[in-house]
Amino acid sequence: MSGAAGVGARPPEPRSSGLDIVFIGGTGRSGTHALAHLLGRHSDLADVPIEARFHCNKRGMPDLLDGRITVAAYLAKLRGFWWHRVRVDGRPRGLYNLMREAEFEAALERFAAAWEDDPVAGCRGLFCDLLGPIATRHVVHGYSDQVIEQDESFYLAMVEPFEVDISAHTPDERLTLKQYRWWSHDDLRHTDVTPAYVPD
Repeated sequence: MSGAAGVGARPPEPRSSGLDIVFIGGTGRSGTHALAHLLGRHSDLADVPIEARFHCNKRGMPDLLDGRITVAAYLAKLRGFWWHRVRVDGRPRGLYNLMREAEFEAALERFAAAWEDDPVAGCRGLFCDLLGPIATRHVVHGYSDQVIEQDESFYLAMVEPFEVDISAHTPDERLTLKQYRWWSHDDLRHTDVTPAYVPD
């Protein structure tokens, strides 16, 4: 998460507002990861930082919408398998990497309430709540020779600190990146460097 003061930042209630979704699908080892990462580098798109399949796998959204599983069964799988699981190589995976449990539970409650009125809208809202940006803003950058307007989206990923490798940076990138640091949740909430909204 980075940027200047949170001009126009807003809490995502719901995150789905105006968010267009592109799904990349295919069989195993067919290049879906590579294609998603390539598309995610485009300025108009954002790659989901984890491979989350709660919307497409067996006992996922298609089965729910087709009546093959109940809402209760779907929510149980979300709270179990898709929230936190360990791969065969021992590495943990799951949505817990992207949000805190209270935010996850709030998204599930919104989904359950929306499902009663409009199942498709409820599923779309849940997808965006779990994988969409935590905040957006429109900013105007003024330079000596031009003015640039841009829309920014902020995503949250909880990771362990690691050493940033700048060996592949260009000389200009090395000049631009003067320093970096890891921020605690408390640090983020008490600085003007991030969007005005940082989830608990």
